[in-house]
Amino acid sequence: MTVNGLARRFWRLGIKIHLLWILAVVILAAWFGPPRLFEETWQQVLVGLAVGGGLDVAVTWLKKRIVYVPQSGFITGLIVAIVLAPGSPLWQVAAAAAVGILSKHLIRFERRQVFNPAAVGLLAVIAFAGATDGWWGDATPWLIVLLGTFIITRTRKWPAVAGFLVSWIAVIALQAEGRIAAVLATLPLFFAAVMLIEPMTTPVRPRAQAAYGAATGIIAAGLPLVAALLAVNGLTAVIYWKGYR
Repeated sequence: MTVNGLARRFWRLGIKIHLLWILAVVILAAWFGPPRLFEETWQQVLVGLAVGGGLDVAVTWLKKRIVYVPQSGFITGLIVAIVLAPGSPLWQVAAAAAVGILSKHLIRFERRQVFNPAAVGLLAVIAFAGATDGWWGDATPWLIVLLGTFIITRTRKWPAVAGFLVSWIAVIALQAEGRIAAVLATLPLFFAAVMLIEPMTTPVRPRAQAAYGAATGIIAAGLPLVAALLAVNGLTAVIYWKGYR
């Protein structure tokens, strides 16, 4: 098979497969960065994978009596592991992954999931279990930009990402000068490329995507990113679900 043929086959792989390998590359790149990061985080990565994937399989079996490769469960577990601070207690990682997966299966509107699972899990353990976020995947910022651009293009969610980044940066720029550094961080791009555009909770129509992203960016200026995302997820489901998508 030619190089072009391999490239086309790779491009046509499922979105979840692409997200999985991107998360894996980001984690591996980070482990080659700051000293001791691997020792502080490898266990939480494994726990996130095991709990996210295992619980997703178990709940799906109870509901539908089928067994499948839990790609979305793995993605939730990896996001939780990479966003929580290095060295976080493993029970917090497990709780975040578990809450996220349970929200995916139990909180539904018109047979669709309402909230981004990883965002639900992260907000739950940060708000109620004393966990701290400590995004540690930015050892190689250029890699975040490159992979983020790839997955946004692959999912065709540029309107949502553009709406988010423009509104968020604009609001941040109007606030205290000390927060300008946040504009240059890689976490917002990772958030936009991996969590904001989650296929099941993101509108389909370009204008709706742009509004969705812009609303998230404005709310995120006053709330944590995951809280802003969940707020807009809820608004999308309750107010705009049929026409907005």
